[in-house]
Amino acid sequence: MVVLPSHVFIRLASDEPIEEVDTRSKINMSNLENEETIKKWANTYQLHQEKGTWWKEEALVVAGDNNLKRGVISAFHDPPYCGHPGITNTNALLKQNYWWPNMKKDIEEYIKGCAVCQANKINTPSKAAPISHYYRPRSTTFQSSDHGLHHQVTTITRI
Repeated sequence: MVVLPSHVFIRLASDEPIEEVDTRSKINMSNLENEETIKKWANTYQLHQEKGTWWKEEALVVAGDNNLKRGVISAFHDPPYCGHPGITNTNALLKQNYWWPNMKKDIEEYIKGCAVCQANKINTPSKAAPISHYYRPRSTTFQSSDHGLHHQVTTITRI
């Protein structure tokens, strides 16, 4: 086996994956188009601008349509190496790098609509309450006139 030294490889402009660079470019373009909206958010959400880019703490602000937001969520949720991490983990991963108002709600909606997650979801039904809370048994005894036998009928009425 031959191992080539690192200097023979071409380096990208940054160490970020191409998909990440593309996503940030789309966000920056959308943010330029939605700058008035971001300015309205700035005081409420403590946003700041550096070199033309809007941030909330260390997270890039995402302003734009739902398709852009779904694309960002998808990038942290759908790839095989992410493993469909669920609502809590996807939110934790995303908020390290991106932010927009109601982001958690958008993540929840996206994941609840993810066919792979729903197909693999482990349903944990709550423990059933005792039957006495839901049903009222009632017994009636009667005597058959033909053979002198006694019969008991129990009916259960759902409350």
